[in-house]
Amino acid sequence: MTKDDIFNDSYERVLSPSDPRNRSDGGFFDTFYRKFLASSPRVADAFKHTDMTRQIRVLSASLHLLMACTAGQELSSTLKDIAIIHSKKQRNITPDLYDIWMMCLLETVADYDPKFDDKVADAWLSVLKPGIDYMKSMYDV
Repeated sequence: MTKDDIFNDSYERVLSPSDPRNRSDGGFFDTFYRKFLASSPRVADAFKHTDMTRQIRVLSASLHLLMACTAGQELSSTLKDIAIIHSKKQRNITPDLYDIWMMCLLETVADYDPKFDDKVADAWLSVLKPGIDYMKSMYDV
């Protein structure tokens, strides 16, 4: 089983509609944002005027863009636009905040994926790292 397969299986498990948390507490993405916002005053400040319902939809779409970076697909213009919006000149999302983002994401995966283990964590990191590295590289543009 490839890392992509492990990631995809885990992704399906964390978003499973059969998990009652995905129906009652806002689910995986809401839990992720609660963790992320609590992780740092800088993160909480960056999101203080954000419509979180919309942001959850954005995160879901963004994960697909990050996945595409690993799948060998051409870098999408949408991901380029997002990276520029997050750059120093616009929203000033510093590269270290992506590490916090990834840590919170993995913690949430661990909470929601009953099969979470080191292989699953490694698959999430492997699949998302190229896109995250790209986002970090665009900070100073």
